[in-house]
Amino acid sequence: MHSIAPFCLIVAKRAKRTGGFFLQVEMLQGALQIHADKRFVGWRLDDFMIRQLQLPANDVAQLFARKCVRKGSHVADAAVTLDAKTKITLVDPAPRLAKVSAAVTAPPILFEDDHVLVVHKAPGLIIHAEDPQTPTLDQQVAAYYEYTGQASPVLHVHRLDRPTTGAVVYAKHRFIARALDYQLTARQMKRRYFAVVQGARLAKKLTVDEPIARNRHQAGLYRVSSTGKSARTHFRVQAQTAAPSGHLALVKCELETGRTHQIRVHAAFLGAPIVGDKDYGGVSAIGDFPPSGQIALHAYQVTFYHPYEEQTIEVKSPLDEGWQRYLRQQWSLEQYL
Repeated sequence: MHSIAPFCLIVAKRAKRTGGFFLQVEMLQGALQIHADKRFVGWRLDDFMIRQLQLPANDVAQLFARKCVRKGSHVADAAVTLDAKTKITLVDPAPRLAKVSAAVTAPPILFEDDHVLVVHKAPGLIIHAEDPQTPTLDQQVAAYYEYTGQASPVLHVHRLDRPTTGAVVYAKHRFIARALDYQLTARQMKRRYFAVVQGARLAKKLTVDEPIARNRHQAGLYRVSSTGKSARTHFRVQAQTAAPSGHLALVKCELETGRTHQIRVHAAFLGAPIVGDKDYGGVSAIGDFPPSGQIALHAYQVTFYHPYEEQTIEVKSPLDEGWQRYLRQQWSLEQYL
């Protein structure tokens, strides 16, 4: 059994506001309502939506074309300018509400506000599946929304592999989803992991900048290939031990890009595959770590900019009991627990 943070434990750290101004933003009945302060007086409405709310220009154009933007009680066009008491309403033209399967339990909650949800993913779960009978994290989030009476769509911003644990970000409506998607694409969302690897001795700090493509010889797996998509991972060794079967290391990994299996492929490329990751050459386990169905890869921190709060949000996902026990036994480490 995996122990994780208590239900609804908030482990987020927010940067302090500056300047004394702030937006008032709330989602009500499928519409995002914004009260802009005097910083934005004279701004064109479309510029405000793109620059401040971080909506893609194409989305903004479509919202105006579909008459989904209002200033006050009137439908607005892109060239309207903001004043000191502007109330802006953005209507979601195609809301998709959560669908819940019976007997699905909610996931542990790491962070939540009216727009963003961050949850812990347990090992063995996938994020999404077309087959409703397949257990997924999306189903668990839908169950949580139903339990708490939230009429929100289930919109995961990124994914974790089935055997990987840790923090996953969800958007509660399409407007914040598009902003977070942009941050992910623009490499502004920071995702950091812990991994235990075994094999070659690693330098204290190193970066793997190698493209990744599908492995044509093994379905569902990937490999470093000159014909693949660009991929960049930063590795920082936290502890390392020589062993007869290869050096054992605890590393922090930070994704600069987000390719499928990226950390797993790049660790194997270094000659130090992740423990438990037999698909990429790792040993099945060291003693009882990690348990069957899990690899020694944990998404322990995600950091993103909240355009409505106008501050950086940092959320951490605690290590489970198996990780904690292993780090104590192997390296007497307490600072990561």
